[in-house]
Amino acid sequence: MEEEWSKSQKFEKNWWLTCQFRHPYEIIKGDFVARIMMVDKGMPNKTVIDIGCGPLSILQRVCVKEGTAIDPIFYEELEDAYAKKGIKRIIMKGEELNTLTERYDEAWIYNCLQHVIDPSLILRNAMLLAPIVRIFEWTNIPPHEGHPQMLTQSILEAPFLEQGWTYIQKSTGFLNHDDLGGEYYSAIFSKNKPESSLVPFET
Repeated sequence: MEEEWSKSQKFEKNWWLTCQFRHPYEIIKGDFVARIMMVDKGMPNKTVIDIGCGPLSILQRVCVKEGTAIDPIFYEELEDAYAKKGIKRIIMKGEELNTLTERYDEAWIYNCLQHVIDPSLILRNAMLLAPIVRIFEWTNIPPHEGHPQMLTQSILEAPFLEQGWTYIQKSTGFLNHDDLGGEYYSAIFSKNKPESSLVPFET
């Protein structure tokens, strides 16, 4: 799996560095995901860690009290945006996040777990770092180049439900918005708050 992961990381880096013409579209896509995760208005009073941030973290476009961005790839000149925004950047695998000592108000994970070695371990590590975890992932897509994992709703929910976490909100379905389409799963999990009624996201 390590060899497969290394290939997927090279694929991801090359895609970003050679396809910069796509970046405006990726920003639009990221903002759409931010709406589903309910973070598009920012969180100026919260510290946030973005796990699997890539070169275009939502943290670059919304206000938070303090942002930290984690990704195992160094994206060369694309990293400048993090420095300009004062976002702390850590080059690290999500599977190694249990070694961090800092704690955050929220952890965000979106559109990254198809690229990793162990999605469930990364979710469990996120639960160590913050009492609220927001996720958005495309689901039921078979493995393909740069994407060794196929994610399902059960895979994404299991770590939280096994440890007694509850939903603040979740949304599932099929998105068809311009060129952005596919099955998705999104949820806000809380260690402390009771489950609330589900509010569907309007596409």
